[in-house]
Amino acid sequence: MRSLWLIVLVLMLSVGIANADPVDVGKIGLPNVQGGMIYSVERESVEACTTATLLGYPTKIGTFELRGGYIIEQTPIGALVYKVGDLTQFGLEQPLLGLLDVSVGVYAGYDFATAEDDDGKFDWGLMATIVEAKF
Repeated sequence: MRSLWLIVLVLMLSVGIANADPVDVGKIGLPNVQGGMIYSVERESVEACTTATLLGYPTKIGTFELRGGYIIEQTPIGALVYKVGDLTQFGLEQPLLGLLDVSVGVYAGYDFATAEDDDGKFDWGLMATIVEAKF
């Protein structure tokens, strides 16, 4: 009897999805991707990182963002950053100003089991991103 109810539920959901309006892929924006550097307090090293903006919260003093990404060594991280902004507000003029966007913050990550160690390791530190690819 339970399998009958499960089949009915699946059929109802599939009919509802089939009748939904199609999504215009052009209206869905890809998140901006930032590249920068992190300083790991645990490893005492500087490494490259890549992040994408998940949430943004504008305030009177600037924008705070929650980002997800990874350190180049494949460690996933989450970061809370303060978006300083592009460099034009500081009087700089150069051809790459569309790409340069400065953000600073803190990050936390978890390095899952590696070949030399069976246990994962928690990682945290400071982060600064400079280059932002906008889609």
